[in-house]
Amino acid sequence: MKIKLLAHFLITFVRKGCGKRLAICHGYTFYCLRQTKVTQHWQCTMWGKCRAKFSTSAEGVIKTARIQHPHLPPKYKIIMTFVRNQLGKTLAILYGYTFYVHKASSTTLRWQCTNTGVCKARFIQSLDGGLRNVSVVHTHKPPIKIYQLSLKL
Repeated sequence: MKIKLLAHFLITFVRKGCGKRLAICHGYTFYCLRQTKVTQHWQCTMWGKCRAKFSTSAEGVIKTARIQHPHLPPKYKIIMTFVRNQLGKTLAILYGYTFYVHKASSTTLRWQCTNTGVCKARFIQSLDGGLRNVSVVHTHKPPIKIYQLSLKL
C-alpha cells in the first residue's frame, strides 16, 4: 500500500486527577473508548454531541482519524504531559520544559531536566501522580522541539 498523504497531528497524552488517560488533539479531548493488543480507539469526550474519533497502533502511530467537531474545544489546564522521543523513551513536559526519568524506585520516579549538563531542574513523582521536591528553576530557555504522531492516509 502506498502512502498518498502524510498529515501530522500533535497528540498530547495526559492523566486526569483520577488517573484516567486523555488524548488532546488540536485542543479537543479524547478518551480511550477501547483498547486491544494492537490498537487503541479514542472518542471525543463530548460523545453525546460529537462523533470525532481516531485510532492508534500500539506504537502510537495514528491509523484512522475523523477529528471534525461540531463544538468548541473544552477549557482545561494541563500541568504535566508525557511524550515519547525518537528513541521511544518517555519524557515529561512541565511548563514547557522536558524531563527524563533519572531514577525509578518501586514508589517514585525521579525526573531530571533533559539539559543535564547545564540545568539542575528536577522533581519527584509518586506512582499515584503526585509531585514533590519540585525544583523547576531552569538555567536555559524551553526546548523548541515538537513531538508529534503521524497519520497515514
